[in-house]
Amino acid sequence: MHIEEFSKAAFGSSIFIIIVSPMTIVANSLLLVTFLVDPLKIFRNPTSYFLIGLAIVDLLTALIQEPIYATCFMLMYFQHPSWTKCESWMKFAAYFSAFPISISVSIVFAFTLTQYIMVASPLKYGRMITKKKAFIGVVALYLYHTLICCLPLMGVPQKTMDAIGLFFYNYAVVLVTIVVYIILHYTMKKKMKAGRSLQNESSSTSREEGRHVQMQRSFVRLNVVLLIIMIMSFLPSVILMTIRFFLDDIFTARYGIRVLVVNLMTDNLLYLKFLLDPIAYAWRMSKYRKSLKSTVYRNKDKGLLLVTFLVDPLKIFRNPTSYFLIGLAIVDLLTALIQEPIYATCFMLMYFQHPSWTKCAPWMEFASYFLTFSISVSASIVFAFTLTQYVVVASPLKYGRMITKKKAFISVVALYLYHTLICCLPLMGVPRKTIDAIGLFFYNYAVVLVTIVVYVILHYTMKKKMTAGRSLQNEGSSTSREEGRHFQVQRSFVRLNVVLLIIMIMSFLPSVILMTIRFFLDDIFTARNGIRVLVANLMTDNLLYLKFLLDPIAYAWRMSKYRKSL
Repeated sequence: MHIEEFSKAAFGSSIFIIIVSPMTIVANSLLLVTFLVDPLKIFRNPTSYFLIGLAIVDLLTALIQEPIYATCFMLMYFQHPSWTKCESWMKFAAYFSAFPISISVSIVFAFTLTQYIMVASPLKYGRMITKKKAFIGVVALYLYHTLICCLPLMGVPQKTMDAIGLFFYNYAVVLVTIVVYIILHYTMKKKMKAGRSLQNESSSTSREEGRHVQMQRSFVRLNVVLLIIMIMSFLPSVILMTIRFFLDDIFTARYGIRVLVVNLMTDNLLYLKFLLDPIAYAWRMSKYRKSLKSTVYRNKDKGLLLVTFLVDPLKIFRNPTSYFLIGLAIVDLLTALIQEPIYATCFMLMYFQHPSWTKCAPWMEFASYFLTFSISVSASIVFAFTLTQYVVVASPLKYGRMITKKKAFISVVALYLYHTLICCLPLMGVPRKTIDAIGLFFYNYAVVLVTIVVYVILHYTMKKKMTAGRSLQNEGSSTSREEGRHFQVQRSFVRLNVVLLIIMIMSFLPSVILMTIRFFLDDIFTARNGIRVLVANLMTDNLLYLKFLLDPIAYAWRMSKYRKSL
């Protein structure tokens, strides 16, 4: 089998991922939304925490790992020049894949063990399994597996990591989980048989007992389905990992390409498992479907507010500008969760001269791409928000017609999609110099500087309106309480505008100046002041991180209504 055959198999795998990934995202996202709203109060039991822990890790896989593999396989099949740049992304995806698989296996094991206790010892269940214990268990599993996945960065050899993955997750956890499923199945069947014999002894069967028997039958059928999913998704992976661990050199030398193709197939089975998880554990049951339906339609007359305004007890997020605020919060959160920890870890490793520092190059490259995305999205949303504020001040009568919730939501989604596309341009073969030019002239000049100008215009427009209002008050004999409150709001708005303008100038302007110098004088400037340029770059990045921290404070938490809602 030649490399062309593997290329075809990879292309087929990418098509499979493109179909499965969006379905996984939708199925798990809806489950998380239903959990957060929970209108029918069905998530008030310990097993719900395992279910949500599973949904989060499935969603992360569908959002991060699967798209990377699908894109790179497509580029390889079409022999695109950007295929050569996929190595670092593929390496990151390979590291990341160990994390969701190990967490998924561990949570399924914990869930199965809980189900077994419920069936075998129902009287002890309430005492042994509590919501607090389940929550701590899920959090502990996430922290533990995060630590395990960070071991390569701490200098632990890959062979040791493979051994941990094989003997602990595949043998000790996967196979034991399958055994527990089988024991659970036969325990339940035994209980059903005992219940049936008791029914035969009695003269009549009540309606309640009939319903109980039906539930037991349903449980047995579900158990068989879950057992099949476990065997189908994990067993091929266990067999392949065992063969590769013990016969790696000999096996790869003989069947190199075939091994890679089989590896693709086992990965696809795992992706299918991530899709089937929410269906098998939740959506097959009518109570979860009813809860989702209630979540979607409970405020039908006031508009569907599914994700962004889930709780909102004081109903303060019912305006168009809230969409910009939430869009900004999401990108700030993503930066703090993904990009900042990567830089912090790599800088620590470099400072302490740890051997793992040499492996940081692909991570740093990924983080730099991601930073471009978060900065451009943040700058664009701030620009849109500022423009909206200007319309409110300059033309308050036109505001309701020009700026609607629907338009604001579509704008935020469009900005995210547009900037995702722009950040994918290097993978499509667009030169780095072109990307830098787009970043400099469009985001830094056209967006950042124009936003600062709009802030200044907005400030003076508001002050002008305040002066006009004050002169009208002086002409009148008295000032009403309502007018006084309105004047106080205007003053607060002007002060906030000054704060936001300072944040914009402080966070973006140094970055604009540095990018301009590096773009036009890169070779000469770097040759003369190489290390100083890198240090200045660090400082400008730190100012941007500070901006990501200040965003929610400046735009939301400074106002008492948001604090009350929290």
